[in-house]
Formats: sequence, C-alpha cells, structure tokens
Amino acid sequence: PQAHFAVGNAFLGEAGGRNAAVRKNNSQISAAAKRRRASAALARKKAIAAAANRKIALSNSLTAKAETSLDADKFDLAIADFRAALVQNPKNARAKLGLSEALTEKGIQVAGDDNNDASIPYFDEAISLDENNAAAYGKLGAVYDAKGTNDKAAANYQKAIALDKDLVGLNGPLGLIYIETGEIAKAEDCSHNLDLAGIDTIDSRNLRGLILYKKNMNAEALAAFDRSLQLDGRNVLANFY
Repeated sequence: PQAHFAVGNAFLGEAGGRNAAVRKNNSQISAAAKRRRASAALARKKAIAAAANRKIALSNSLTAKAETSLDADKFDLAIADFRAALVQNPKNARAKLGLSEALTEKGIQVAGDDNNDASIPYFDEAISLDENNAAAYGKLGAVYDAKGTNDKAAANYQKAIALDKDLVGLNGPLGLIYIETGEIAKAEDCSHNLDLAGIDTIDSRNLRGLILYKKNMNAEALAAFDRSLQLDGRNVLANFY
C-alpha cells in the first residue's frame, strides 16, 4: 500500500505541475492577445486620425477654391465647392459662412430687379447657415414685399435693419408696409429713422406723404408728394395720392 500510494502521489505531483504550466501558458497567451488588441486599436486610431486630417486638408482646399470662384462671381461653382468642403468636414466654419454668402449672391441674381420668388430657397438656406446674414434677410424681405406677403416682408426687413446699421434705408419699404397695415405709429418711427440717417429717397418722401395723408394733413401731404415727383415724375404712388 505504501508503494502504491507513493506512485499515486508521484503521478498527482506530475499532473499538478503540468496544470500549472498550462495556466502559465494561458496567461501569457491572453497577455499577448491583449497586446495585439491594444496595438490594433492604436493603429485604428492613427488611421482614423490620418483620414480625418486628410479630410480636413481637402475641405480647406475646396474652401479656398470656392472662395476664388465667389470672388469671380461664379456663384454656382462656389456653391458646389463649398458644399463639397462641408461634406469632407461639416465643422468647417469658413465653408459654412462662405456657402451662406454664395447662396445670398445667387439668390440676388435669381431675384433680379423684379424680386422673383424663385430666389426664396437660396435666401432661406443662406440664413439657416448664418443667422446673422443681414443681406439675405433684406433681399428676402423685398421678395416677400413684391409678393404682397406683408408679415414675412416686415419680419425680414426688421431683422436686416437690426443686424446691419447700413441697411437703415429699408425703413422706407418697411414703413410703407406699416401704412398698408394701418400701423401709423410704426410708420412714423420708420420715417424718423430715415430722417436721422439723412436718407432722402422716393420711398422716404412717399412715406412722409402717406403718414400726413393718413393724419388728414392734406396740404402737407400734397407738398410731400410733390417732393417725390421732383425725384421721379412718373412715380405711380406719388401721382395717385
């Protein structure tokens, strides 16, 4: 029995040794696998960063190209390249503002002197890209004004005037809208703003005439409309009133 147990104990000791070696090997294999995963993750991060850098570089290059087209009044090309720049890098603020400017210029071109309402989508998108785009608000107001959509015209004129003091002249058409909607006090404010800015145009003179007319100051209104006709003898509004 003693001999039997001695052999058994020797066998168990040998098996225990093998198990310990297996555990050690497994630990080493797991550590190696972890190192490979870490190495692969680092390589992925480097690849992603490199790709991002390439996209940023391409976006900047497209932006510069678009700006050159915009300066040359090639608005369609500028719009296309600004859009492509934003596809590569949606955070490209320069491309975003540039696209807003290009869309505004294209909208003004489409609107023309007759304020064609086909230009509205250009101005809407321009404003969505830059909420401080005063020119887009101003021309959009003129387009809605031509359509007789007084509420939208007035809202856009107001935003344009608030954003850019150089657009104070828009108080003229804005005041005429207020006359049409019966808001005489607001129309007087617009007229006052024009006077303060030293603006003397057909719109400013007609606005003054209409305010006086609405207040039943007919002699003064006639004088104001006469002053309008000195600038443009064929002006329909001044002749009518």
